[in-house]
Amino acid sequence: MSGSVGVGRFVLPAPFDQVPVRVGPEAVAAAVDAASLHAINEFVSADDDTVVFRADLITLVVQGTGAVTIDVRPGVHDDLVAALLYGYAMRVLFLHAGVFSMHGSLVRVATDVGGRTVAIAGHSGAGKSLSLIHI
Repeated sequence: MSGSVGVGRFVLPAPFDQVPVRVGPEAVAAAVDAASLHAINEFVSADDDTVVFRADLITLVVQGTGAVTIDVRPGVHDDLVAALLYGYAMRVLFLHAGVFSMHGSLVRVATDVGGRTVAIAGHSGAGKSLSLIHI
């Protein structure tokens, strides 16, 4: 899975070339209407197959592993959209596919008695790499 796909003003890398990305308020309304959603918190609703993230100016819907739908209102910074698509949407797609993913650093420390593996998870810029230096 390589390449990229254009979605409105965004160019998304693989695996979005394998997952349809629909854009616009009508597409979001259709995706939400097809689901039986339960509120998880003030931003997220979900059922067994669909997860909906809503903020003031953006709505993101992930339907199983089959589609991602997004509506972005004027005024939303491109970096926020990229973070939601590449982070949040990708994690939900992976979870629906039965694949666990986490953003982190992993290091294997070898010793005379075998060694240890340490994983530190966190958001980008949280200091995971620097933390590993001090282990």
